[in-house]
Amino acid sequence: MNIEGEVSPIAKFKKKLDNLFSPSNQMATDEVQTIISLAVDNIIHDVIYPDNAPENHEHVQEKILYMLQFLENSIRTKDPEFRKFAVVKLNKLQSALKAPKQKLTQSTVRQVTPSAPSSEPNPEPKTAAQAQADEDVMVPVFIDTLAGFIEERLEAFTIKQSETSKRIPFLYCPEFKEKFIMVIRDFIAPAFLKSRRTKTLVDTIPVNSKASEILHDQFLLIEKHNVVRHQWVDFWASLRTALNNQDEEEEEDDPVLALQAAEKNKSLFGGLKNLTGKKAPEPVQKKKTPVEEMAVDIWEILVTPTQKRNYILPSLEDIEIFQALFQYPVEKITANTHGVMQMLEQEHAKNFKPGSSRDHMCRLLRTLPPYCGELIVVWAFFKAPDYFNDEILKSFLVSQGTTESIRRSTIPYLYKWVPTE
Repeated sequence: MNIEGEVSPIAKFKKKLDNLFSPSNQMATDEVQTIISLAVDNIIHDVIYPDNAPENHEHVQEKILYMLQFLENSIRTKDPEFRKFAVVKLNKLQSALKAPKQKLTQSTVRQVTPSAPSSEPNPEPKTAAQAQADEDVMVPVFIDTLAGFIEERLEAFTIKQSETSKRIPFLYCPEFKEKFIMVIRDFIAPAFLKSRRTKTLVDTIPVNSKASEILHDQFLLIEKHNVVRHQWVDFWASLRTALNNQDEEEEEDDPVLALQAAEKNKSLFGGLKNLTGKKAPEPVQKKKTPVEEMAVDIWEILVTPTQKRNYILPSLEDIEIFQALFQYPVEKITANTHGVMQMLEQEHAKNFKPGSSRDHMCRLLRTLPPYCGELIVVWAFFKAPDYFNDEILKSFLVSQGTTESIRRSTIPYLYKWVPTE
């Protein structure tokens, strides 16, 4: 129940959509399409994972009805490209509503889907053969889409060997990108598909030519609705823990350290045997998790140098970058790498006042996701050494804190990869 004067969530939802076609709306077409795509994806998520509260269930039904009508109206607009976009989104929403595993009742689907007759029978459950056939199609689609999604983000940072003579960090190296994508295809994506939530997500996607596009849109959802993004972050955290544990086990296996530990515990275990007449218990061997099993193989691939190019290899601390990759907006990376280059060129040519490039790079640190702005700054340092001179570097460093310890905590990767002295 809403307080008097308070706008209800469904009213806000309707107003947001209506404003997109308002004469006063100055948004670009791609911005309008992004808002509609996110709204459709959020509705589909609410269909797949419904809230048990009756009032929320009613809100979802209202949103579905309004969105279906909104998309049908959009199909009648004059812009042919926008009409095509609206058709895709309408088909996507209707497919989700008709999916066998959706959580709303079939009567609800009949109410909100205009094309469905009221006498439509419940869909027949998939046979084992049908389910296997769909899985055979969707598994490669999921693997290709996840690999392509991450590759887009790595590609935006790429520096070719012909573009610099310096030894660059792994993130900017096309040869490392190839290895990273191989790891996703061979290890990470197949591991994700063993998760119940990811399998449920994949099962709800129609097996057709739009499946990859729908999956890609799912990867762009906000964090609380993004199943695969959660898995991605958790996977790399588990891998880092597994590798740290591996290092500890190797230390325990060291013969010198093992001898020292045995001498230290000799009296303790000897006393235990004398008191009980029994041998001291053998240490319990902990069973490794699936991530622990593959962690060493994955990391060995990523830290093995290539013969093609000598670049700075990743360390365990750099796993935080891998975790953050999923939330990096490709369009903003591309726009801002170009923007930084233009700022540096113009300041070098004295068309801009001194400090313009520094101010622009500081803004990137404030407005982009974790490490993203900093990684663009490092990219510019290696990409444009003639423009990104010592004076600009010093000015940028000073702007990040009053002491070196503060600056190192603010821009750790720049201090790690860029000579600052």
